[in-house]
Amino acid sequence: TMRETVIQSLIISVKLTIAPIAISDNFHEIRIVAMAALMILFPFIPVAQH
Repeated sequence: TMRETVIQSLIISVKLTIAPIAISDNFHEIRIVAMAALMILFPFIPVAQH
């Protein structure tokens, strides 16, 4: 469905954002980015479940 495609693209974009930081071994930055990603994705989660 369209929503699944949107969710998959969001997940991919998050992975692409986190991957370079994970390579740099800076866990503090990973935590910040992960929190930012959750804040960005959170509004989409209830929409996707319906």
